[in-house]
Amino acid sequence: MDNNPGNYFGTIYKGGFIVPIVITLFLTVLTLSVERLIAISKSKGKGNLFWFRPDYKKAIGSRQYRRSMPTV
Repeated sequence: MDNNPGNYFGTIYKGGFIVPIVITLFLTVLTLSVERLIAISKSKGKGNLFWFRPDYKKAIGSRQYRRSMPTV
């Protein structure tokens, strides 16, 4: 009996039903990783994060709600 699958599709065929599931999971992980990389790289922001929280708390404490909201 020849155990050589012949080509790529033969390898997938010999792998059974689990191969499409594994390929789908791999492509999902790859796609979501790229999407997260793009989203995180774009979310730099305008200000310094070190000063954000105290300024935010001060604005809320003095009831200056418009100043505490981010501008879009």
